Amino acid sequence: MRTTGFVESSRLPENVISVDLQSIPIDQFDLIFDTRPYNSFSKSHIKTSINTCIPTTLLKRSSLSLLELLNFINIPRESKELLTAAIASNGAMKKLQILFYDEASNSQKVSLNLFQTISKFNQFKESLSITYLDLGFQGIQCHPNCRQLVVNNLNDTTNIPDKPKADNSLACFKLPSSTNSALPYPYTSRTIDQMQLLPAWMGFVTQSAESLMSTLGTKFSRIEDEEVSRLKSLVSSTQGSPIVEVASKNTPSWEPIAYEVPQGIESGLKNRYPNIWPYEHSRVKLGNQQDDYFNANYIDCNLVMNCRSNYIATQNPLDLTIDEFWSVINDEKIQVIIDLDSSAPNYFKSEVVKSVEVVKETGAFAIKKINGSIYHFQTTIWPDFEVPTDLGSIVEMIELKNEICNQEGLSDRILVHCTAGCGRTGVFITVDSLINHFKLDRSGFLSNTEDLVYKMVQFQRTQRISMVQNLDQYIVCYEILLHYLDSVTTREQMKHVSDVSYF
Repeated sequence: MRTTGFVESSRLPENVISVDLQSIPIDQFDLIFDTRPYNSFSKSHIKTSINTCIPTTLLKRSSLSLLELLNFINIPRESKELLTAAIASNGAMKKLQILFYDEASNSQKVSLNLFQTISKFNQFKESLSITYLDLGFQGIQCHPNCRQLVVNNLNDTTNIPDKPKADNSLACFKLPSSTNSALPYPYTSRTIDQMQLLPAWMGFVTQSAESLMSTLGTKFSRIEDEEVSRLKSLVSSTQGSPIVEVASKNTPSWEPIAYEVPQGIESGLKNRYPNIWPYEHSRVKLGNQQDDYFNANYIDCNLVMNCRSNYIATQNPLDLTIDEFWSVINDEKIQVIIDLDSSAPNYFKSEVVKSVEVVKETGAFAIKKINGSIYHFQTTIWPDFEVPTDLGSIVEMIELKNEICNQEGLSDRILVHCTAGCGRTGVFITVDSLINHFKLDRSGFLSNTEDLVYKMVQFQRTQRISMVQNLDQYIVCYEILLHYLDSVTTREQMKHVSDVSYF
């Protein structure tokens, strides 16, 4: 089944219950953990609570212990020592009373992140008594002493939660996660066998549907395992020294990479999600500023293959980072922005934007020109965490982008963003770079026996966290490329018929 943002609370262990702070005093709890994004926590939170937003990619891995995960979050030393001592006692000490809360989980449904966090802690149920707050932070409004319980960092009343809505099930915290679901593959084996431009490295797609999905699942699991190993090394590192990664049996060969503890962990206000921060070795840095932090990474696909594709992968800017977003566009001389988020761009409201001209609009994408010099391509048919509803429109947008870049001699460096700057962004970079590689070296593209999608996604994961973030998105990289190759064949056949008719 496809991963959703919440689960039925009945799936929680029997010993985990929801509580209401109107009936249980808050000082009963030894530790209170806030699992919301850091941006929300920094604005307002329950007094004495600790922000504990752990990446889903780590939570779901049984190989990572709870103590290793705690190295990943900024938990006060005394709280960590208290928790560590309780766990080490294996039930000999009095159980710690722990309260978790998110935005609005309730006694019927809880957010996936809260569910996975509680499940990780509950492995030590003999030492920990775990509860979660019914209605989450929104429910605090119902408490008669709300203002005494909440730390409000905006110095006004804007962060006192609104009255909880009747249905809180949509209050989910979305984080990168892979899924075990699989899209219906649109090509039959017979159709693929007849493709004139089927690359040698994609020959495995002619397998039966069951075998094909097993192969694709195995490939993606290898990518996930490599990333988890990489993150685990960073999480476990206490010396602050770089973790050097070299090519492994599952990873294409490239120069060794020294991974450092990311600055983004300490720059929470600038991150849209607390677990999507840029690796230091490839991070885009702000120029001429004391604080050079910006949530973006360089993705130079030329290091993997000849494709003349050079990208900056970034998040959709927050309101407080819009000026920095435009600074990067100016400093990096960006002439093309790929926007994979269907919402209205908040950065169009910047004083930097003097004019926005519509170049082309379809039901699936729009091309606009900002200040007469920067092209903005935006798709409207690609939901977050999912795949495009129309593969052909993505191919069409890429080809129009290439046509405009060639005609006007635009820079090869392209800025790409979705919401977090990893899932859809990774798919686009994979497909766009491989289409460019096909155009530059058709023979090499078709004759290569090394899976180029796998290779490109693996490379991106070494540059930015969770690029192409789930199995569905990994599969659709192949699907879009097959669609593109089919369209090339059709165009060439039509041109041949036209040429023959002319003579």
